[in-house]
Amino acid sequence: MKYLIVFILPIWLLNISCDKVEPEWQRINMGFDENFHDIEPIDKNNIIAYSYGSGLIIKSEDPGNSWIEVYKTDSIYFEQIEFPSLHIGFICGNSNKILKTENGGNTWFEIKIDSISETAPIYGMKFITTETGYISILNRTQNGMESKIFKTKDSGITWKNIATLPEMILNIELINDELWASGNNVVLKNINKTKWEYVYKDETKEVGQIRDFLIQDEKLILSSFNGYIITIKGKEIIKKQITTNRLRSIVSYNRQKLIVAGDHNNEKGNLFESKDNGITWNVIQKDFQDIHRLKVKDGIIWGIGKNDELIKLKL
Repeated sequence: MKYLIVFILPIWLLNISCDKVEPEWQRINMGFDENFHDIEPIDKNNIIAYSYGSGLIIKSEDPGNSWIEVYKTDSIYFEQIEFPSLHIGFICGNSNKILKTENGGNTWFEIKIDSISETAPIYGMKFITTETGYISILNRTQNGMESKIFKTKDSGITWKNIATLPEMILNIELINDELWASGNNVVLKNINKTKWEYVYKDETKEVGQIRDFLIQDEKLILSSFNGYIITIKGKEIIKKQITTNRLRSIVSYNRQKLIVAGDHNNEKGNLFESKDNGITWNVIQKDFQDIHRLKVKDGIIWGIGKNDELIKLKL
């Protein structure tokens, strides 16, 4: 006679085996006593990062485990980084400063725009191709702030002023083949054209500087310096303050999931996650240093910020 032996596992063991383990953030020591402002993963191995206020650019080839200095200049505030190809990249900053690399960030050389002031701050930047790019130059007037949009068609050799916007522009993005920009309480589109227009303008001025934005599932999602998340879909606008801390950067991953990061200048918690496309938000980390930028590339979310803070999350 043959017997069938059946093993019945305890319920608690079944629950453990079925639970999905959430990935954990990894902290990496870069070995520099610096405040960092941005990070750019060029490919799976090569990553560029730069400091905020000291003119330092560093590179990793392993990816992110060890870093070397590749450029150093006098104290300067770099603002944006763009790599339209694996080899060609640009960094902009204050004092009429644009840096360019043609070998994947190993060496950098300086570009200056003769038609603007030596002290002009360059905030926003977006390169559509290795040849065609746009920058926003902040200018103070008697009526407040304005931004001049410049365009290059020869990879930064020459620049032409193509538009002047009556707003502080901090970030430029390409969305649905249109050039969009965000700034102090505003988001605009078609900024490279004569008939540019406002997408969003907070007349109450509660939102403050809109440092980053994206579109996911036809919904525009903005993050602001005053801790607001603004979602816009059609004519519906929802403005919600999720923290009193500054929010600097927002990214999307998988479907419906978002992460926003910023400073912890007022309260504990500067990394927040939404699993429903920006409707609700939860704090997911309270002990990181100020995070200035988030980037997603090749299944990894990178974050970088104050006091040599580098974090990554494998998805």
